[in-house]
Amino acid sequence: MKEIQFEPGEVILHEGDPSETVFQLLSGQVEVYGKRKEQIVVLGHLEAGDYLGEMGLIDEQPRSTSARAVTDVAAVELERWEFIRLVSEQPASAYRLISRLAQHLRRMNKDLLSLADDLEDGVPDHSTQHEMPQAVTLYAAIDDIAGHVPKEGVTIATFGFSIGRLPEPAERGWADFQLPDSVPSRLSLRHFAVVSLEGVWAVQDLGSELGTEVNGTVIGRDFNSDFLELKSGDNAVVAGGSDSPFCFRLSVA
Repeated sequence: MKEIQFEPGEVILHEGDPSETVFQLLSGQVEVYGKRKEQIVVLGHLEAGDYLGEMGLIDEQPRSTSARAVTDVAAVELERWEFIRLVSEQPASAYRLISRLAQHLRRMNKDLLSLADDLEDGVPDHSTQHEMPQAVTLYAAIDDIAGHVPKEGVTIATFGFSIGRLPEPAERGWADFQLPDSVPSRLSLRHFAVVSLEGVWAVQDLGSELGTEVNGTVIGRDFNSDFLELKSGDNAVVAGGSDSPFCFRLSVA
């Protein structure tokens, strides 16, 4: 365990590198970003108290994104065994980690069930989804995608409704609502879903490559949560990076 200082602009994590350590941020702000060809896509920011790189450390996968210091940053770098010991000694950290793992497991189970339906029927089957008494409506928030989203919006009244990229002919596991995307794509095949958690509507990132921003908070694999509750009224959702054209308005009646 050692404390490290980073200057503004200094890269902390490189996408594709082995996940051998995790950083606990003590001060400053860190920008998380990915690359599409030569284009940098800003996914969001982390601040003091956040962990950087913990999911890759746990599942032993390479870094899925890069991160760099926006301001002067102080962080503690932890090796795998140090992080495990820290989590075991701090109930709050343990609860946060278990919650993230439970979210990933829940998403994997839902994906497997969806794939099983597709393999059996050849088309998505949503007849088994639970009808919810309250509806959410999805609208385009900017003109760039207005031609692909009905002007009257898309009414969502089922337990889980996914939004994602229009698949290529050989791809499976498509989303309920699909939008065309250019290369390099911003949308994942199944990017995010509108779900109901104990009667409360929320947005769940479905393991997308570039994350999902909900009312200014970024969720996804490299951030603090995969879920974020929606408020009554209008909610802003951006899929695929802060400057993505896939900007939506979710209206909760």
